[in-house]
Amino acid sequence: MNPAMYVDDLTISGSGSTNGGRFNNVNISGSCKINGDIEANAIKISGSATMSGNVKSGRYIVNGFGSVRGNLEGGIVRNNGRLKVVGESRAMEFTNSGSSLVRGHLKAERIRSVGRLVVGGGVETEEFDSYGSLKVGGLLNGHRIKIKIKGMCFTKELGGEEIQVSFSDSNIFGLFGNLLVKPVLRLFKRGYNQLTAELIEGTTISLEHTNAKTVRGDKVTIGPKCKIELVEYKESITIHPKAIVKQHLKV
Repeated sequence: MNPAMYVDDLTISGSGSTNGGRFNNVNISGSCKINGDIEANAIKISGSATMSGNVKSGRYIVNGFGSVRGNLEGGIVRNNGRLKVVGESRAMEFTNSGSSLVRGHLKAERIRSVGRLVVGGGVETEEFDSYGSLKVGGLLNGHRIKIKIKGMCFTKELGGEEIQVSFSDSNIFGLFGNLLVKPVLRLFKRGYNQLTAELIEGTTISLEHTNAKTVRGDKVTIGPKCKIELVEYKESITIHPKAIVKQHLKV
């Protein structure tokens, strides 16, 4: 975006509502609702903001709670709190360090998530890194995909050149979480500490703690705690003793 296009700043430190429009910098430290579409060079939310239309910003930063009822488009989208997008989100860089919900599709050159990421549609990216909980309703597609499981992870389909799925046993719950929280989650949440997918397809694939119907790749490594119905491979396959593969075929 060209900074010369936008002159006025918008600063909200209390509560209330205002109309959308075109601004240079938007700073929200209170609680507000913005009616209509909004465009800006930078939007920073340190409080709570609900935007009823589409949002387009060079930088969209959330340190509190941000809700977009339309589509969110930004050069950099960074969530350090809670983010909800009813439409789809497009960005050069999408970073989640809290809890993000995108009901539509998520498209970005680079996606980094530490925490909880939920996408109702598909995800399209070049580089994808996730540590924590993940749910994708459609296809998660990227050149390089790295998923470190912590909690529940699900994607309908997973595709890429390099796919690495691993399990993290680090404790984010603290000492009492080991004794109380985690055993309860394992009992009542099917798929806890596991990635579930219908189809995983790529060139080089390495999996741990994965439950999938079909895995297709050139070089495939099936690690511990995996349960795969069918593996189709072109060059090589390695299966861990603690993995279950019902059928594997060289194609």
